[in-house]
Amino acid sequence: MRIDVVTLFPEFMAQSAALGVVGRAAERGLLDLHGWNPRDYAEGNYRRVDDRPFGGGPGMVMLIEPLRACLAVLLIPLISLGLWALTIYAWHVPAVYDYAAAHQTVHDLEHLTFFLAGLLVWTQLVDPARHGRLRRPQRVFFALGMLALSQPLVDALLFTTGTAYSRYTGAHGISALTDQRLAGVVMMTEQLLTLGICVALLLRPYVRERQRKPAFT
Repeated sequence: MRIDVVTLFPEFMAQSAALGVVGRAAERGLLDLHGWNPRDYAEGNYRRVDDRPFGGGPGMVMLIEPLRACLAVLLIPLISLGLWALTIYAWHVPAVYDYAAAHQTVHDLEHLTFFLAGLLVWTQLVDPARHGRLRRPQRVFFALGMLALSQPLVDALLFTTGTAYSRYTGAHGISALTDQRLAGVVMMTEQLLTLGICVALLLRPYVRERQRKPAFT
């Protein structure tokens, strides 16, 4: 699993990541941490990334321009989609899944990356800042692409003849295999509902426009 961190001190992050549970996960090849330094995206000879507060007072505040340029790389649509798919599949590798389930810190990290990867792709679909990286038809295909990319994983959970994860032991009177298949049903239902509603809302203006056009007589 690859995790990207925006920090002014990527060397310190690398040293800290070599310790504890996270360090052991990295040693086993289950975790790969990468640091992004905003200074690499700053302008000027000194690569300045902070400035005095606009209203005065002590201390310094982060400049938005280098941070925006750094994060903009992640918001390139194909990169957002790729990172989302990589996050979903990487955490469902059986060895990684079982390790995360057995270690609370890694488990929390797993769900944090799910949230951040989801935030990237839904930023493309909703476009809250109105950047217009994708036009409306492209957002429809982006959503369909998310469905297509997640479907192999759903199929694996639904139709496999054995349990893929040793952590699946069954609960509430159901078998481990049934538990795994229910997880596939939940994943498929969530994707169909959220992305289906998104596609319907994106197509709504075209449907309304078509309904307003007079029929030929």
